[in-house]
Amino acid sequence: MLLFYGCDATSLHEHRVGCYAVNETSSVLALDKRDTNISFVAQNCRDGFVDTVVEDGIGGVEEALRKGFLLTWTASSCTVCSSTGGRCGFDPDLYTFMCYCPDRAHSAKCGADDPPYD
Repeated sequence: MLLFYGCDATSLHEHRVGCYAVNETSSVLALDKRDTNISFVAQNCRDGFVDTVVEDGIGGVEEALRKGFLLTWTASSCTVCSSTGGRCGFDPDLYTFMCYCPDRAHSAKCGADDPPYD
């Protein structure tokens, strides 16, 4: 399954799985990798895509979208955060990476030299 972000392809509304947090007028579309509309969607979605895998394959993409699924990814700043004793996280309201530290959340890594996350 491919998830496309920042989409304005209203003709493919049946593939819409939600709003895009960065721009609520744009959509997130989910298409099977064999879908013949992929090239059209790629041209109408300006913020990229994520290639996903439905591991058990039971019920296919539709079942995974209906029941929900676990999404795992590695953030670009995760290594720095982890090496300073933090746990990587994400703020969906600000749509940004954050580092959860023992004292509080920080923007990139644990320590006094990194501004706190407010």
